[in-house]
Amino acid sequence: ESRWLPDYFNKNCRTLSSVISGVLKRIKMREEKRREVRKRQGYGENDFVLGFAGRVCQEKNWPLVQKICRALTDRKIHYKVELVMAVFEQGDEEVVKEVRKGIEECIGKENLCYHQDLSQSEMADYYYAVDVFLMTSKFESFGKAAVEAMSRKCAIISTKAGGLVEVVGKEENLYEVDNIKKCVDYIEELERNREKLKEVAED
Repeated sequence: ESRWLPDYFNKNCRTLSSVISGVLKRIKMREEKRREVRKRQGYGENDFVLGFAGRVCQEKNWPLVQKICRALTDRKIHYKVELVMAVFEQGDEEVVKEVRKGIEECIGKENLCYHQDLSQSEMADYYYAVDVFLMTSKFESFGKAAVEAMSRKCAIISTKAGGLVEVVGKEENLYEVDNIKKCVDYIEELERNREKLKEVAED
């Protein structure tokens, strides 16, 4: 038994060391990818980037995006926006124009980066550019975008809509669709406190 125990512990220590090494390698790769994507997008280390993404439909509640941006600008918060919209039907382009116009009026055209109909691989890169990914949905069955953003270590702030409540998990990251004050307060806190932002993204 005395000879067996050292072998057992050595084997398990090697396994644990391998797991830790793999985790650290993934973290490093993710950090390098984030720097690469943000550099490509022209963002500096201290730029605070918000992300909104989804298809054009009533459930996604695009007018709320404009309200949130207006509230943030009114508080003198400095931020940039990465916006992705997917169009499918006649009239969708008009919605896109309205949303872009509303955001540009808040932060200026130079601070909005707009993407349309991105592929899955393009979306995977998109999240690396974003500090805080915001969900404004009135309804979500599951919340695939939230899961993808979380896997890229974006901080998530979401409405209490459908499956998003369970996916996001934390009450402080959720807000009621008809009351954006909590959402805006939290964004302001994360912009002012970058250590908190990092903690939330890693959690």
